[in-house]
Amino acid sequence: MVGAKPRPSALPASVPETMPTQLRTSQNVGLKARAAGRAPALYDLLRAGGIYTRLQPRCRDDALSDLAARVPGLSSCQRTDMLRELMAREDLGSTAIGDGLAVPHLRAGAAVEQREPSVTLCLLERSVDFGAPDGQRVHGLFFVMGPSATTHLQVLARLGAALRDDSLCRLLRKGAGATLILERVAVIEGRA
Repeated sequence: MVGAKPRPSALPASVPETMPTQLRTSQNVGLKARAAGRAPALYDLLRAGGIYTRLQPRCRDDALSDLAARVPGLSSCQRTDMLRELMAREDLGSTAIGDGLAVPHLRAGAAVEQREPSVTLCLLERSVDFGAPDGQRVHGLFFVMGPSATTHLQVLARLGAALRDDSLCRLLRKGAGATLILERVAVIEGRA
């Protein structure tokens, strides 16, 4: 449906969807992992950042704007700065990684900082051109936020490992809901 509001579908059953995003985000994501110097599990990171489906951008810049609007815990000023930096980064070179996926990210020391790591996933109803190396249009965007370059790289490594799973990639291509995606990530990480 055109103009339909995308639904945040990665909410715990006990959390009403009307609650502000920043209050839905886990404040203690992966404390044990962080204490041990490791990034939290991708499952926890996706729950913290949210999974949004059925977004309807018309172009790459709209997709980045939709993404920036959904990253939890940011002020409107931070969202504006983030969007400007995401667009500048894409102008340097595409963050599309192939197979219809992109991992837009900010340069080190970007204006937007976050204490708790998270991964926000946006699945698009209609794919958009991101200038991908394989020529495929992008239907899914993962955005990684973390408190340090080390955590950022650890999260990217977890994401990269998960994206080697054919079943997860199939779910992403189909625009599956958060529950199915999280269930598959749990299997990949040995939680299920």
